[in-house]
Amino acid sequence: MSEPSKVVAGGAGGKATLVAALRAGASQEFANTPAGRGELLAWLEQRQVGLVVCEPSGGYEKGLVGGLQRAVSLVAPGRARA
Repeated sequence: MSEPSKVVAGGAGGKATLVAALRAGASQEFANTPAGRGELLAWLEQRQVGLVVCEPSGGYEKGLVGGLQRAVSLVAPGRARA
């Protein structure tokens, strides 16, 4: 099993924009639209982010959280080994 990434990102959602910031200092702003959330997910993947911490902000974060959940797959250990 590979070592999980230690890269951590924080996020905040607003009506129009989502902001992501890495503990290492890089940050980026994305539109809070399906396309913008896709760009954000790609940005996180490129930086091998292992943990995203998101501040709830009146429901504006729901699209981001849903996108992150779709990016994760849970499988039974026996199936993963197979």
